[in-house]
Amino acid sequence: MSVAISSDDARVAAGRFGSTDVAVYDAATGATIFSGDNPAGLSTEGGLVFSGSDVYALLMTWSTKQLHLWRIQGLAT
Repeated sequence: MSVAISSDDARVAAGRFGSTDVAVYDAATGATIFSGDNPAGLSTEGGLVFSGSDVYALLMTWSTKQLHLWRIQGLAT
C-alpha cells in the first residue's frame, strides 16, 4: 500500500502495491476525487507523492523492471 497526504492535509492518495489502481480522496469527507488505473505498470511501495494539486505515481513493469512516472493533474479541492 502506498499513501500520500497533500501538504494542506485536504487530500489523500492511495495505491495498492502490485495494482494499477490509484485513488485520491477528500480527507474531510472521504469522497473520491479521482479513481483510475494505468496499465503501463503496477504501483510500487511508497511510490505516491503530491506536488501542488498533482499526484505522481511511480509504476513498474515487473517483467522488464521498467519504471514509469504517472502524473495525475489538477486535483485541487
